[in-house]
Amino acid sequence: MLSNTVLSLAALTALASAAPAAMEPVNVVYEAPSFGDAFGIGASGGAVSALHNQVSASQGRVYIGGKQDQPTNCSSAQTVHDFATFAWYSDKQLYLYTNSNPVQQVWSDAGYDGLVGYSTDKESKPPGESLAKFEIDATSRLVTFNGVGPKACPGGETADQYGIWFSDSDRPGNLDGCFAVELKAYKTPARDSCTYSHLPSCEEALEGCGSMKDPIGM
Repeated sequence: MLSNTVLSLAALTALASAAPAAMEPVNVVYEAPSFGDAFGIGASGGAVSALHNQVSASQGRVYIGGKQDQPTNCSSAQTVHDFATFAWYSDKQLYLYTNSNPVQQVWSDAGYDGLVGYSTDKESKPPGESLAKFEIDATSRLVTFNGVGPKACPGGETADQYGIWFSDSDRPGNLDGCFAVELKAYKTPARDSCTYSHLPSCEEALEGCGSMKDPIGM
């Protein structure tokens, strides 16, 4: 019986060591970024604390968890980019860290409970009040929008992917299962600049054009 127990423990240990490690950012500096710095964002709180909790960008939306579409036009030959990289400027507007035009601007839709997405100038974009002010606290590194903290809501492509909303509502977008999270920025001086996947502009594809993807996929 003892030998069987020892073998079982050994098998469990082997399985644990073989399990893939959670994806974590590398070559980062855990300091608040200055204007123009490349930076990533990590999330904590509620269900996301048990998930891969880095912020990603796919198809015009910003997410916590899930799998990011692989960006294109990146500044190095690296082929895997699991997390989104951002840049923030003195006008308190936020962009994805891109290396070419058109730039991809991040917004929090003031007319739709603070839904967070991104688009180029050729794509649908919410009104100007949805573009600023993104703030990053110099001490805590917390990211807010016009003084409002973020919430995570179900509605991604998979069960472990949560959309981000800067909202005071308990049910942003009328969605159930939302919860408050903290988003913390960190410097990423070695990250590539890239172009992130997006919905086609009306010039590219008249049918289904724009970037304001339905948050619940309907």
